[in-house]
Amino acid sequence: MVSSTNTEALPWAVKTLHVLGFDKFNKLSETSRRQCLWLLKQLMKAGSTTPALPGAVIAFLRQLTAGDHWKNQALIEGFLDVFADNRQYLEGPAGVPILQMAFIVFSRLIQYHHRDLQYQSIKDREVDFCIDWIRTRFSECFLPLGKELARSLLAISKMPKMKEVWQDAISNGKALSSTFEGLPQLLQVPLRSIRWIIAHHVTTELDKKINFLLSQVRAAQHARYSEIFVRQYLNSPESELLLPEIIRFVVRVVHPTNEVLASDVLQRWNFILLLLMQCKTAAALNSSLLALFYDWLLVDATDNNIMFIEPAILLLMHIRLHNNVKVLNKPLFSTLITYLCKTPFELFPTLSERLRQNVVMCFRHVMEKRVVQANMPEMLTEPLNEEQRLVLRKTFPEIFGPLSDDPSLPSPSTANNGRALESKENLVEMGEPAEPSHHVKASSPEIEAVSVKKEPKDEVPVRNVAELKSMSTLLPSHIQDLLLRMNGGTNEEQCAAMEDFVGEIVHKGPVLEDEDYWEQLAEALAFVLKPKCDRFTMPATVDVQSIENSVQAPVFILCRRLWEENNLGEPRRRLAALLGIMEQFMPSIAFLLLYYLVYKSSLMNDADLEVAYADLETFWEAVHARISPAAPLNAESYVVYLAESLRRAGEQDHKLLVYLAVAALHHLPVLKDQPSVVEALVAFIDAWDLKQLLIQILQKKIKLFTDKGCGPVIRESLKWESIEQTFFWKLFQAHNFKTDNWMFQLLEVIDLKKHPEAAMYLIEYIKDKPPREEVIRELMRRDYDREEETFISLALNWSAKSTVEQLGDTIAKVLAKAVKDAQKKRTASVPMKGTKPENVTVEQVLGHIEGIQNFVAELDQSRQRKSRDNDLTQVLYHPHLQLAIKLAKGAVSASVKDKYREVFTLIMDEEEEEENVKSGAKKGAKRKGKAGKASSTSKEGNDDEPSHSEEEAEIPAPPRNKKQRSKINSD
Repeated sequence: MVSSTNTEALPWAVKTLHVLGFDKFNKLSETSRRQCLWLLKQLMKAGSTTPALPGAVIAFLRQLTAGDHWKNQALIEGFLDVFADNRQYLEGPAGVPILQMAFIVFSRLIQYHHRDLQYQSIKDREVDFCIDWIRTRFSECFLPLGKELARSLLAISKMPKMKEVWQDAISNGKALSSTFEGLPQLLQVPLRSIRWIIAHHVTTELDKKINFLLSQVRAAQHARYSEIFVRQYLNSPESELLLPEIIRFVVRVVHPTNEVLASDVLQRWNFILLLLMQCKTAAALNSSLLALFYDWLLVDATDNNIMFIEPAILLLMHIRLHNNVKVLNKPLFSTLITYLCKTPFELFPTLSERLRQNVVMCFRHVMEKRVVQANMPEMLTEPLNEEQRLVLRKTFPEIFGPLSDDPSLPSPSTANNGRALESKENLVEMGEPAEPSHHVKASSPEIEAVSVKKEPKDEVPVRNVAELKSMSTLLPSHIQDLLLRMNGGTNEEQCAAMEDFVGEIVHKGPVLEDEDYWEQLAEALAFVLKPKCDRFTMPATVDVQSIENSVQAPVFILCRRLWEENNLGEPRRRLAALLGIMEQFMPSIAFLLLYYLVYKSSLMNDADLEVAYADLETFWEAVHARISPAAPLNAESYVVYLAESLRRAGEQDHKLLVYLAVAALHHLPVLKDQPSVVEALVAFIDAWDLKQLLIQILQKKIKLFTDKGCGPVIRESLKWESIEQTFFWKLFQAHNFKTDNWMFQLLEVIDLKKHPEAAMYLIEYIKDKPPREEVIRELMRRDYDREEETFISLALNWSAKSTVEQLGDTIAKVLAKAVKDAQKKRTASVPMKGTKPENVTVEQVLGHIEGIQNFVAELDQSRQRKSRDNDLTQVLYHPHLQLAIKLAKGAVSASVKDKYREVFTLIMDEEEEEENVKSGAKKGAKRKGKAGKASSTSKEGNDDEPSHSEEEAEIPAPPRNKKQRSKINSD
């Protein structure tokens, strides 16, 4: 039937079907749905070559949902009938996306229909459909689905018929396709080409609701909208199967902008927490957690987006201290950690080490991208009990620290024996699995329990003794003994050993010329101190007592002895040299020294503070002389050193960075207007830190910028990340500048399209100021861009504030000076070297005027009337601007006149109005033969009009207002 119709109308019909399926499905009646399905069937049967037909079929497939409503069953059976009757169409190229989508949908429906015998017949049809096509067109259709296919097959692999397909996929790939080599190949397929599949995991209605929740719902409305969402979509029996699909959709598809992430809008991790709280069975929770951590376990090197792993780590970080957050009567945080430890060994046993390394890579990735703090490992292990902490460290020693070589420690797989995601009978081995190097079995439960009790809660992993001895061969035996004492024991014992160590080095150490000795000594000492120093963070409560307690550590004894040696004698030189060499092996020593100096200076009176920070500079000179003796000693290198120290502190703990920066900025004026210092701050702080810095600035305790010196910081900030620029402008806004020098420096370098963060602050600042010639000239120096209408928006704002006269007059001045520059350049006998290429040109000004003109025309069109009463229209018809446009018309070439002919119609409209006024005056005159006199009067008046061929760029006065000419020409 369809083949006999007009084929030219088929694309329109298919497009309409796509709209109905994608956007209007819920509004269709049952009869309309059956008719749409019938039409799709006929189009496929006729072999329609319309490219949009697969998209229309997929739009309707996306609406298939589980549930016991007869309408759902009828629609599912209808699609199965359509596919059975159109096998030839599905075997063609157009059938590939349809079959891919159908398999993903039916694999989800099979899970629901498998639970109840009343759906046995429809379940059998769904299973037969999936098995038939997966064995027929595996390489063409299903292999590109990659790990999404593996996840779908894994969910239904327990069913008898599907079990055979799953076993073939993991152990006998040739049974599915001659080119398929098994599960590893399937898991390595990139997902870039089938992103649309993941985007279609949920219905269109659910898609819109989720995007609304994660982009519009503010903090005050979270509870209300969450309750509505749960009641509407997650309150039915089939919702248990919907939870993993929603989580997968949120992780892979919904990626909010930086503005949304920094606002109080409902965040993805919070929404996922809401979904996990709805899990009523262990199976639903396991499926949901697999959807959440799937990209952790199977990292795609070609599509490794931080947004895929961000929700999981943020969820862990936010609920780690909330034991009252429970799912299935168990704390959710412990459940997540346990799942993350056991799943790499149980999901695909033959690939266990690869999956474990993928999780390690994700942990490192979130720390490198600063999604979480650098001390994330300590923050995650702190709430765990000893057994859980032990398993976490054993599973991921690269992140959470190695353990001592105790053969009695349990392995993650033995600790979770019998709780695998899939039983061994469902997983066929593809060879001997590689045993991880850290994978050690416990000899007995009793030994395991004893070994757990031996590890103190806050113990720092002890460094390898043999390695320490190997790097200290040049050191005397008593120095080696002191290093071994610092390598183990309690904190008090380590501090006592450090006191003895410093005494030996300061008073009995060899001369500094023995470089090999000092380098080995510094390397060995850094090797011992580094584990604890790399875990140093700010106390939870910052007061004198907590800060004093925090400096009771071996490394701060070095800092104290340097502080106490207030002369420049040999002991101070030795300590400075030792710390300078240690910085090569332990970079954190720089900001730890600064931390100690800040602590000591807080105990001093104001008169001694200058001396204290002078000692810091003296120490820096000693360290600098050891590290870079050839480099010059100046204030610039000092600032670079301090900025790098602050950056390292931020990498370890952002609160430590803020603490050090506030103290340093308060006492060291050299740090003001330094791009490297500001960048170190904004690169690591969060919103809470930003508020604390703003308070310090408003209270006049610190100052980051000065009026004259902020230019380099502004120019450098344009190269930073978006969130860093946003924080920078917040800090900049807190300063009160007496002049606008910064604004003109910014206008010279900013690209209003490429630098939206700076542009937003600039617009906010300029819009509240009266229009100034310098500002308008800088704004007009950029070619008019319809997609970037900053000047038009500002002009509309200025004109609305009763500054129409001033705005029109200012634009006229800018245009007149541009005309004058162009005429001088054209009439000069030699090229003018004094003309700056960055000066605004006539064409640029005319372009912006044309933009205003188009904006006014669109405004008049929307109002369906043309009015000259609005503000921008008055600007366009301002007398001085009219005269400037006339002057420009006489100075530009014919091509420019043609390009901006719409602008020049403004002066034509003005002339027409003048003629209308004059003709009206003629009609109103007496009819006694005075027409000739009126004509001569008019002619005389026309003789006074300015000539457009003049070479002078001054704006002539309007015929009826000579005062305005002097106002323009005064410039």
